[in-house]
Amino acid sequence: MVVAAKTEDPHEFCQENEALILETSLKDLRSTLNGGPRLCAPLQTSGSREPATKEAIPRAEPSQTVCSEKPIDSGGMDKPERSTRWTLDEEKSPVSRWGTESLQRGLLVTIVILALLMSFMGGCPFIRGGHADFDLRLIRAAERGDTVEVTRYLASGTDVDSKDIHGITPLIAACLNNHYRTAETLLDNGANPNARDPGGETALMMAALNGNTQLVKLLLYRSADPNIRSKRSMTALSKAQQARQWQVVQILIRAGGRP
Repeated sequence: MVVAAKTEDPHEFCQENEALILETSLKDLRSTLNGGPRLCAPLQTSGSREPATKEAIPRAEPSQTVCSEKPIDSGGMDKPERSTRWTLDEEKSPVSRWGTESLQRGLLVTIVILALLMSFMGGCPFIRGGHADFDLRLIRAAERGDTVEVTRYLASGTDVDSKDIHGITPLIAACLNNHYRTAETLLDNGANPNARDPGGETALMMAALNGNTQLVKLLLYRSADPNIRSKRSMTALSKAQQARQWQVVQILIRAGGRP
């Protein structure tokens, strides 16, 4: 039967011989102060064992990686020791080059999709030639009846029949808000008097619904069709009758309008 050799720990040895070490150190100190020879020699254990020395622990190099766990020989006693070394490895980093490129591609695709959605909604000047913003401003100016602004936008090349996200043209917006001068300016610049909104309604229907006889006469004079029907199968005459705008009803009947 093989018995593992018992290894002495320097710490246990010092604890057992603490009194002896202290007494010897005091005698050596007194002898040194008195100029005498040193009284004690290096302390050794029974068995003439050399003093235990600590081996230098190698430091982890930056190139070494992650965690290693292996048992250390402790004189036959299984006593695993865990040593953890953490280093930064660029190749195994969570944010790798492939991940960065994928993130960039995803961001680019998202921007393109948003730009396309905005273009369908009429709000992206980059897709529609840079005029979407001016088209919207023209429609808003027509709603306010700001003839000066309408003239300025038309002079800059803005489409006179442009539509907003609701399908409203500048002429329809002007007639809906009873702006005669603005509607006349738009017609002078080539606005289509028969343009329709998503519900199939025209500028003449808006003017007839409001009972604005001057606008109705202007639109009829500029070739507006009184018999265009909306998606609800209503004409300008039927709208005027529904709103009890009898003067407009007479004008439309004389123009050949039908309910």
